[in-house]
Amino acid sequence: MELSVVIPAYNAEETLEKSVDSVEAALCQLPGGAQNAEVLLIDDGSLDHTAERARALIRKYGNILLIRQENAGVSAARNCGLERASGTWVSFVDADDTVHPLCFSRFSSALERPSDTDFWVLRSFAGDKERYGWEGLFEAGRDYSREDLMRKGYLRGSICGCIFRRAFLNRNGILFPQGVRLSEDTVFFGICLARAHCIRFLDIPYYQVFARPDSASRQWRDSQLADVGQAIQSARHLIPQEAVRHYVVFKLIIHLTSHAVDGSIPSRRAFGEAHLEHVLPLPLDGIHTERWKIRLLNRSYPLFYQLIRLRNKRKHLSLQE
Repeated sequence: MELSVVIPAYNAEETLEKSVDSVEAALCQLPGGAQNAEVLLIDDGSLDHTAERARALIRKYGNILLIRQENAGVSAARNCGLERASGTWVSFVDADDTVHPLCFSRFSSALERPSDTDFWVLRSFAGDKERYGWEGLFEAGRDYSREDLMRKGYLRGSICGCIFRRAFLNRNGILFPQGVRLSEDTVFFGICLARAHCIRFLDIPYYQVFARPDSASRQWRDSQLADVGQAIQSARHLIPQEAVRHYVVFKLIIHLTSHAVDGSIPSRRAFGEAHLEHVLPLPLDGIHTERWKIRLLNRSYPLFYQLIRLRNKRKHLSLQE
């Protein structure tokens, strides 16, 4: 089996078919066709007709496995898929997103050149805007180490758009952090970055995000401060390489502070609910970019909060122009 695609689904009756159809269309372009790949649908305790939609897709395609579990969150659903996956490579697609029709065939062509790549980063889009773009930072097809990515300050908040060697994940016991309700992808990517020895970027359009205004990552909730704080604590415990751990924590603090600013949450409350007193000061070892921001953060969180407020204000103004 060349490729496993894991699709966690929760109350996805309206989008699941479109998502799976796009994956299957892309898999059909593989050498040997879609039967050389598998799609694992993980129904995470859906309360709507997701399971019925999934059964209809099983009848339509011959390479789908449906696994149903009690609702436990996207990390648990993805981990369930990882445990059942049998492909050499594994990728994750959310049930409301789609993939480019030629992505897997072009990826397969890249595999014709031998490499020890632990994971690949392809190109992802939300509408016409690229997410986590790397043009100008890295060259397609070259081998990079985690130190190379750290030197450029590259970190992803989504693992959708990456393809992982399953043996790399299994050998290092890498799983998604269960119980983390927000920023779990950032933690997972940080764990992978800390363990990886060889990373490659590919100039292949792969992932298309359907950005819903009511999605968990866009909708403000009072619990988000604690949720990101939980992700920070998870990163501190699960990322083994110190420089990577410190940088991931720093990026999560930026994410936390940005949510607080946009939600008009005072800096004192953000600091307390995320328990940043247990995190700061952050060491600077291995950090090549944004050192001055970390120094400001270590000196005064309220000043850092004001810096992020100014940054967000500039972003909002540029979007309006």
